[in-house]
Amino acid sequence: ATLIAGKLPAGISVLEVRELGPADRSLSKVVKSARYAVRLDSEEQIGRAGEALANGWREAVPALRAFSLEAGPDGTHLRFEVNLDQSAGETTTPKKVLERLLSMPPEAQAGMSVTREATVLE
Repeated sequence: ATLIAGKLPAGISVLEVRELGPADRSLSKVVKSARYAVRLDSEEQIGRAGEALANGWREAVPALRAFSLEAGPDGTHLRFEVNLDQSAGETTTPKKVLERLLSMPPEAQAGMSVTREATVLE
């Protein structure tokens, strides 16, 4: 754990290290979803997110489990949770969510602040 901790960026720490045994499931099998926050930098992005929120985001991106738009002192954030468990249905990535819901091609997303806030395990 000490070797790993020395390589991590500030603010990230290792709480536990455990070796998986032959009977343990791999990490890819226990990850269920991930939660993201995306800072929206323009009124156009905020408007598109508001439209997606009001007009069927579940149909547009079936892999989304949650979707919200939140304004705070540090700006407006789009928050969403995506399914990562293939056995539970369609999966997706943050880039695909922004492309479908905000009509932003990947190259237009380059300067955006996208943060994975949580990885949800079973």
